Amino acid sequence: MNPRTILQRHRPLDFVAIATGNTIHALCKHYRAAYPTIQRWVDETGAKIVQDKRVHSLPFNFAGLCAKHTVTEIARIQDVDRKVVARWVAQTGITPIAYDRDGKNHHEKRKATPRPDTRNKARAPKQVKNLSQLGAPTKFHHQDNRIKTIFDHAADVIRAERWAVFRCREAGGYDEKGEFWRIGNAVYTPDELLQRADRYRARVAA
Repeated sequence: MNPRTILQRHRPLDFVAIATGNTIHALCKHYRAAYPTIQRWVDETGAKIVQDKRVHSLPFNFAGLCAKHTVTEIARIQDVDRKVVARWVAQTGITPIAYDRDGKNHHEKRKATPRPDTRNKARAPKQVKNLSQLGAPTKFHHQDNRIKTIFDHAADVIRAERWAVFRCREAGGYDEKGEFWRIGNAVYTPDELLQRADRYRARVAA
C-alpha cells in the first residue's frame, strides 16, 4: 500500500518580506494559515521573525464589544482564549453582556411582535394533496450517501466549537472536492485539521 501523500500549502512569494519583523501569530492572520504552515515557511526561508510572546493587548474598542457581545463571542472575534477576555474585564472593569439561552441579553430585549389574529380568516387551500405531485427531487435536496473519512469526522469535531468548517481550494474558495479545509477564515491542510481536532478532544477530556 502506498503511503498517503502529505498535502502542504505553497509558500507565498512575498513571505520573507512580510514575515520579517512580524510574529507567527500575526502571520497566521495575514495569510489565513495554520500555525504549523507558517512555522514551516519560516524554517524553509530563515525569515527573521519576532518572538511570539502571545501577550494580547487590550482592544481599543473593548467597551463597544462588551456592549454587544458575550465573553465567548469577544474571544472568537479577537481570536483569543476566554481567559484573556477575563483579564481585559478585570483590567477595565467593563463586563460583557450575559448569555441568554432565549437569544436575548440583559441590555437589549427583543420587543415582542404581536401575532396577527387569523382565527376568523379562512385557511388557504392546500396546494399539494399528494407528494407524487411534486415530481422528482431536485439536486438541492439529495441525500449525501458518501462514506465519511477521518477528515470528515475531524471536521465534525471542530464544528462542535461553533466554527464553520468546509472543504476548499488552497486559496480558500469553497470546493466540495477540495483537498484543503477552511476553518473560519484560515485554510488548513488535512493533517492540520486532524491535529486541531485532537487538541479539541484533549481539552474536552481534561
